[in-house]
Parts: sequence; structure tokens; C-alpha cells
Amino acid sequence: MSSQNPFLLSLGWSEFFQSSFEKCQLDQPATAFAAARVVGQERGHYRVMVKPELILEAVVTGKLHKIAKAGDAAGFPAVGDWVAITLSAGNRKAEIHHVLTRKSLVQRKRVGNKHQNQIIASNVDFLMIVTSLNEDFDIERLGRYVDLGQESGVTPVLLLTKTDLCLDSEAYITKINSKFPNVKAFAISDRDPGSLEALQVFFSRGMASVLVGSSGVGKSTLCNFLISGDSQKTSEVSTDSRGKHTTTARSLLLTRWGGLVIDTPGMQEIAVVGEVQAESFPDIEDLILKCKFTNCRHGADPGCAVVRALKDGSLENERWQAYLAR
Repeated sequence: MSSQNPFLLSLGWSEFFQSSFEKCQLDQPATAFAAARVVGQERGHYRVMVKPELILEAVVTGKLHKIAKAGDAAGFPAVGDWVAITLSAGNRKAEIHHVLTRKSLVQRKRVGNKHQNQIIASNVDFLMIVTSLNEDFDIERLGRYVDLGQESGVTPVLLLTKTDLCLDSEAYITKINSKFPNVKAFAISDRDPGSLEALQVFFSRGMASVLVGSSGVGKSTLCNFLISGDSQKTSEVSTDSRGKHTTTARSLLLTRWGGLVIDTPGMQEIAVVGEVQAESFPDIEDLILKCKFTNCRHGADPGCAVVRALKDGSLENERWQAYLAR
């Protein structure tokens, strides 16, 4: 298989995946594998894209199922994965034999089970964190999403939706820039197409992004714009200004700009796998370096930059408490 296949390249194929694919072929030289990308997953069933406009139902082989089950959920295919498949007679169904080595993996601790992780998406370049400028806005929850992106090796980007319904969107943007100075943020509205055009760089040919956020913040509406259609059903905003999100399964879709987007069901809880990185609190890390003593306990010690910032209001107590609890 040529690593220069135009269709595969448009889906994000690269020498990285080519190398993994060739290893699978060397391990099973008698099997004629084809490369495909997982574009849909629900309750153990998969859909894979093999050729332009050719999406097939797929199942994992018994061998792969046994290997994956012996480990954890990360051994099974996920939306965004590249896989090595074989086709059935008539090319109407596919069997997934191998999950190719992943470039990135976005996963969270499974709600209600601290010992299992839930895969959100794989092989994506950007984690698009969507929040609406209303009562859904929660700076600490956004921080957990930012941590999720950084822990996964994926660039987090903040998307602030429903700016047309907010009287003071600039105040939100100022707060966002203060809390996450190293994270790009965009204020967008479906009633202002120009604001959405700024997102093209994240959804161009060969790039993949995943949308995450709570239910009703506008992910499906944004997804509809990105794919230039209405395959993701949305509902009118209710009287409490929350939209009704109807996405129940993850899907990878082609965007109007040639790239890929993965929409996800709404998530009210987010727990990061692994340790929270210090980069999530760059402002506090800088403050600590300014303390007079290197062993400062940030309480009654003289010359404490953190205490000074808490007193003058440049550091909010809720953010300091979040840092301490990380």
C-alpha cells in the first residue's frame, strides 16, 4: 500500500501509520490487509471508511477481541483509529484484525469506575472544548478539559458559543485569557458565520479535531456547520437557555474544509487519566517563583507572592484552591 494514496492522506494517513501497517502485514504475510479508519462506534459495532464514499460495518476478530479483553478498553478500536482490515465476499462487511499504533489518545476516567478508562477519540490533533456563555460556563470544569488535552498530547482549543445571547462576551473572554494564557480561545455564534470561518485551520485537509463539552452548549450546531449539513439533529434552545443535545454516539465526519471532526455525547463529568500537569496553572507557577523564600508555605511566610496576589485580587481564591487540589 502506498503511503501517498491521496484518499488516505486526506483522512490523516502518514508515514507513522504506514510503518505500523507494514508491520501488521509482515506479521501475517498470507493475509491481504487493507487500511481503513474507524468513523463510527456504538455498543461494540463499528463503521470503517475504506474508500471514498465507502463505509462498511465492521467487527473485531476473535483473536483481537481476546487480546483486547485481556488488557483494558484501550485495546479495542475507537473512533479515529486506523485499523488493518479484511473484506468479506462482496466487500459488504469488514473484519478488524489490528488497531494501528496511535498518534494520540484522548481518554478519561470512566464515571463510576476509577479503575477503567473511557476512550473519547484517537489520532486527533485538537481537542475543541465547547462551552456556552451562559450558566453552563464553569471555569474549573474548563480547566479539567484543558488538562485532558494536555495529558493526551492533544492541543486544547476553547470555543465560546452563543455569543449572540450574551450581553458581555468580552468579560468571559478576558477571564478565559487570564486563566488559560497559553490556550487559544474563539468566541463564535452560528448567527455570525464570519466567527466560524476562523476555525478553518483546525479542520483543514489531513487534520482531525474532536468536539467535547457539556450537553446543550452547541456542539451539534457547530458540527452541522462544519459538515455543511444537518445530520446531527439539534433542538431549539429551551427557556433556561440550554440547548438539547441529541448526539448519542461518536462519529467521525468530513468537514467543509477537507478535514475531520469527531462529535461526542455531552459530558457533565470529566476526570483526567494520570496527573494534572503544572502547565494548567502557568500563572500560579510563575507566582510561586516570585516568593521570597524557595520553601515558602504560602501562608504567613514573609514575601509570599501568592498571598500578595490573593489580597490584591490578581489571583482568585477559587483558582488557588483548584491548584492545591490538583
